[in-house]
Amino acid sequence: MSRTSRLISVLAAPTSPSLSTSDPQAPAVAVLPVTAAAAARAEAIAERLGVACLDPEQADAPDELLLVRVDNRIELRPPCSWGLPDFHIDYLSGALGHRLRQGVHAAPMLARACGVRGRSCPHILDLTAGLGRDGMLLASLGCQVTLVERQPLVGLLLEDALLRAAQALPWVRERVELIVTDALESSDLPVCEVAYLDPMFPARDKTAQVKKEMQLFHRLVGRDSDSDRLLERARGLAHQRIVVKRPRKAPFLANRPPSGSITGKTTRYDIYPVT
Repeated sequence: MSRTSRLISVLAAPTSPSLSTSDPQAPAVAVLPVTAAAAARAEAIAERLGVACLDPEQADAPDELLLVRVDNRIELRPPCSWGLPDFHIDYLSGALGHRLRQGVHAAPMLARACGVRGRSCPHILDLTAGLGRDGMLLASLGCQVTLVERQPLVGLLLEDALLRAAQALPWVRERVELIVTDALESSDLPVCEVAYLDPMFPARDKTAQVKKEMQLFHRLVGRDSDSDRLLERARGLAHQRIVVKRPRKAPFLANRPPSGSITGKTTRYDIYPVT
């Protein structure tokens, strides 16, 4: 299938990424269909992840990390002891949804760092997809974007969000590919023009809701303690540049100074040309 007509895909890793979270006392993972109508889809998800599928009557199970099929989306329901709200990824509402529909006016610093200018839209390989927000912004500008995520639970939430977004934003199916694998281990990643890295770092947003969202995300994926190795891995995959997103005052990744940086009030994009 040609890249311009590529559907969203989730590819199995050569060796399956670990389903465990970064929390050493993490609870068991299970899938829960809220209604009987969602049972078939829930069972398919549970089989894919190799976890239990609960009966809808077990909706109040307090000690499990639940993937819940609600209406037309998948939510992550943390254990009651975590004190965190249910979580899902959404590209159609709020400020992000507005920016994605704007397209050409979205994320000027990000676009400049990745070399997006006019009709010049490089293929972006996002090796730390996470919530997929930057990748989606780049795709809205016209870039082909390959999202790589190694945490299977996050990968499932990403896939669900992309499929929902594609119903309202036709370009998602044309430009976005999702691969669930460990970028440090996989030998099947595509060569690209720009490799993009956004290693996990403590959230600096001031609103309580964002902090709770990132608390849950930290529990799932940790802080990317091996992110220094990704910089070297990216050199073998990009043939124009590597872009690393960092908090404005954070140290350089792997202590390697970039050739240049684009700096905003809270965020810095470090640029490493590939020679």
